Amino acid sequence: MKAATLKALRLSIKKWERIVEGTGYDAGTDNCALCQRFTTEYCTTESGKETCPVAIKAKRVGCVGTPYLKFAALATNYANNLGAGIRIAESGQAKKAAKVELAFLKSLLPDENES
Repeated sequence: MKAATLKALRLSIKKWERIVEGTGYDAGTDNCALCQRFTTEYCTTESGKETCPVAIKAKRVGCVGTPYLKFAALATNYANNLGAGIRIAESGQAKKAAKVELAFLKSLLPDENES
């Protein structure tokens, strides 16, 4: 995994740790470091030389087939001051779904023994 992708994955994990703790929120692609790195409709870098680790694991693009979609369905939706939607884990079910998403993202980290 390239260093820039690993950094984006770690930032995405931090985002989900905050959501689980109740101090963060999800704004979809607007606050997802992986989505910011893999910007094409195919979840690749602009050069097309690298694909999002989420898409690789799910074998689909756009987080389809991942725990994220269940979280999005269960979370409380709000509009922020710009009118964009944000999702917060307020219910027990949403918090559980956020934990599953966090575990999924952590499973994408390379083994420490890999070079």
